[in-house]
Amino acid sequence: MFRRCGTGPQEAYLRRVRQLEGEDWLYITAPEEGVLVSIGDLMILGQEVQRFEDVNNLFGRVAEGAGLGDDGDYDWPGMSVEITRRVFEEGLPKSQAEWIRELQDWFAAQSETGEFPDERSIRRRLTPILKAVKFRNPKR
Repeated sequence: MFRRCGTGPQEAYLRRVRQLEGEDWLYITAPEEGVLVSIGDLMILGQEVQRFEDVNNLFGRVAEGAGLGDDGDYDWPGMSVEITRRVFEEGLPKSQAEWIRELQDWFAAQSETGEFPDERSIRRRLTPILKAVKFRNPKR
């Protein structure tokens, strides 16, 4: 109902509701404009949060996860997302070798079998990114 990033309105008029187990929407007719709610008024049931996490695999391992999928290849797009997350949250690692080890650990953690790609395969995909950010063993 509201943007998580905090931009946009912080209040909105609620004009219809539905009971937890109900199928039909009930329209709010008094007050005519609806009920004013703010972002702090909204709560999500724990069951709904759990369902969302399960459907979107936010915290678990998945069969086709980062390990070998049905196509016989690894989840390289997932690795790109992990690279972006790592740089955004933690900055660049001390060395390329450290980053490759981190990515192998990430692949193993995402895979049901603990499989991960070899160092050369990761380096081949990581090198263009390192060149783009002009990676030269950053100092901490």
